[in-house]
This record gives sequence, structure tokens and C-alpha cells, in this order.
Amino acid sequence: MTTANPAIHAEPIASKIGFWWADRDRHGPWTALAAAGVVAAALMALFGLPPINLHGPQHFVGIMDPFCGMTRALRLLARGQVGRAITYNPASPLVAFAFVALVARAGVALIHGRWLDVTLPAKSYLRIAALILVAALWAHQQGHAALLMRTS
Repeated sequence: MTTANPAIHAEPIASKIGFWWADRDRHGPWTALAAAGVVAAALMALFGLPPINLHGPQHFVGIMDPFCGMTRALRLLARGQVGRAITYNPASPLVAFAFVALVARAGVALIHGRWLDVTLPAKSYLRIAALILVAALWAHQQGHAALLMRTS
């Protein structure tokens, strides 16, 4: 099965991870978020945490979410303090890796004019595993509410 548009993957992707080169970025919002995140982490590593409160209202009553501590954790990662970053949010190295990979992907696209694209299998067991991991992270973060509510 082939298509006239080379930017569209021509093979079924339901059962395997697929890599190919595309003419456009299908993940533009994620690329922009990643670039902003890398820049923000670098700025925070140099100048400290932002002077504004980035917490949602649930935070002030002691309800943590999976992203609680991520700002501090990404700052610590940018400063090379991996252990402390994991203390604030164990998912921070994964988020940092994804951000750096997306920015590197954009750099390759600037040089070569084509975007590396990736498709993950749409298996229900992978979705269930992801939900379980997010729930475990949420429970972990809630268990560390006292640390996450500190303003340091």
C-alpha cells in the first residue's frame, strides 16, 4: 500500500513502532512545548525559580498531581542534580529526555529539511500500562505532599 504523499506513512502501524522521514512536523505543538521547556529549564538553572506561583488551586489544600514538583525537578536536572530532581518528581528525567529529543529532532529538521517521525503502537495494554504508571506517579507525589508544598 502506497500513497501519493511521502509525508504520510504507508504501512499499517497498529502493531509496531515506526520511524520515517516526513516533509512536515506532525507534532508541532509538542516541539514548541519542548523548546520552551528546555529554554525555561536553562533560564531557571541560571537565575532560579520564577517569582510567580505556578501551582493549581488543589495544591494549596494538599492535593498533588503527577506534575507537582516538575518545575523544580527540571531546574535541578539542568543544574546536573539528578538525585534531587528525582526526589521532587521521579518522572522528570523522562520529561527532560523527551524535551531534548524533540528539540534535537527540530535541529535535524532545520539542517536536513525533513522531520524524523515516530509512530507508537496503539495497543490497549500499552494504554493500560501508561495509566497504571501515571496512577503510581500520582500516588507517589501525594505521598510526598509535605516536600512538594515547601516553597524551596
